[in-house]
Amino acid sequence: MTEHVLDSPLQRARGVIWRYPGPDDSYIIEYDSIDLRTVHMVGVFRPLYVQMLVDDEVTQEAVLRPIIGSMHGLCNRVIERRAV
Repeated sequence: MTEHVLDSPLQRARGVIWRYPGPDDSYIIEYDSIDLRTVHMVGVFRPLYVQMLVDDEVTQEAVLRPIIGSMHGLCNRVIERRAV
């Protein structure tokens, strides 16, 4: 599996907008602190499997719908993958 760590503010803001994870890709969005975060699907045209984590514990996970999907929760890491 190829992990792409998105740790700059611009990389975190972009996420997977206008690109899509390959079958073995994970996009990992790292934050320095635990806070309320929102993941949106604007500009993403295929479903994504998204996990929100606090440290290494998954607090939320969902398959988000293209364009209109979103989720909101406490986390310090978000992992985005191709939905199966």
